[in-house]
Amino acid sequence: MKCISVVSALILLSGIASCRKEFINPNAPRLDEVLKTSQGQVLLVVGIKNRFAVNSIYGNGSVFSAITANGFTTNEILLKAGGNQDFGQLSSGRNNIATNNTVLTDLWANCLEINNHCTMLLDNVDAVVLDSGLNINIKKYAYLYKSMIIGVMANYWDSFPVSTGKEASFVNRIDALKMAISMLETASSLPAKTPPLEFGTEIDLQNTMDALLARYNIMLGNYDQAITKASKVNLKSRSVFIFNAQNPNPVFRSGFTAVFGYTANGSPSGLFGLPPSLQPNAADGRIVAYLNGSASTGYGFAKSDGDPLPIFLPGEMLLIQAEAFVKKGDLTNGKKFLDSVLRKKNSEDVFGIGANLPAYSGLVNSASLLQEIYRNRCIELFMSGMKLEDSRRFQRPGPKDANPERNRNYYPYPLQERNGNPNTPADPDI
Repeated sequence: MKCISVVSALILLSGIASCRKEFINPNAPRLDEVLKTSQGQVLLVVGIKNRFAVNSIYGNGSVFSAITANGFTTNEILLKAGGNQDFGQLSSGRNNIATNNTVLTDLWANCLEINNHCTMLLDNVDAVVLDSGLNINIKKYAYLYKSMIIGVMANYWDSFPVSTGKEASFVNRIDALKMAISMLETASSLPAKTPPLEFGTEIDLQNTMDALLARYNIMLGNYDQAITKASKVNLKSRSVFIFNAQNPNPVFRSGFTAVFGYTANGSPSGLFGLPPSLQPNAADGRIVAYLNGSASTGYGFAKSDGDPLPIFLPGEMLLIQAEAFVKKGDLTNGKKFLDSVLRKKNSEDVFGIGANLPAYSGLVNSASLLQEIYRNRCIELFMSGMKLEDSRRFQRPGPKDANPERNRNYYPYPLQERNGNPNTPADPDI
């Protein structure tokens, strides 16, 4: 991830209205000044990308916080001996999570900050950026990241601010996801233009927007739309968050290899955080792909400082179609897409993730197929930040049930938000 000092400074100096987390740098340019030039808006887009994905001394990026919180809550990862207090709270879950837990407060503040900056770009781009190609690409990236932060927050909180400004009102997660879908549809309707070099080439914009539309539609139960969008995604194209020695892969550096970090769940009866009844086939190639590692070498897509993290995986698109077809009552097509994941070989997957297994041979009914689809989502999408949402959507045992598979349903609201925003709702029950 390219580090641009001017952008880093302006990203950090501006506070968000509903969740004050200000870092004042008197030598940094004012954000309103940056927005007055085309180059300033380009740099702000690069800064948004950096802030979303990269950890820094000013707080953890959204990617690390989301993957970490989700991992502990769904038993994908385990606390190292002597692990830090905030990780320990997430690992215990239930009513043990403090409202000043730094993983969650960083995630909340970072998402709202990015939302604010995306909104500023959209509010100012037409008045400043006259080049049509650049104008379109700034809008697309602003809509993309604004929708991504909504998707992230909807995984973990049952309502949150979407509009910006002091004392912003809260929107329930369902309505927020509908807004994210509308933004992505708007961005998708804009003509394709080559992005400037500063934006990088690691994200296939249209592919990523279609993938997120498939993801958010399946979360909302819009099965036809989910199938349509997932089927449009080019499964041979990669979209990733990139890192380097200056801005290292945060899951590797701050998670797996940190002294007080965490490790992947390698328990023989708890691989991928799955209960004993859903453990993977011992021959499943994804066990090696994801769990062949250690506390010093990392796991999966986080085995070095420079490892890129996928924004979405091909298997997710196939499993979205499998789930949607089964829930529509089309078991034949549901099984077909499930089988495409089970039989996928490492060499056939752009990220090298293949189960290398035979086709599904269990009962062909809705309940059995959905259980197998859920199991494969947990394996295929390991450490992607999606499992908590999946666990709720597939109605797996929750924190109040016997043999729970998640220790929370939704997280409490950060204390800093409650102290600064009287519209903050009561914390949800666990």
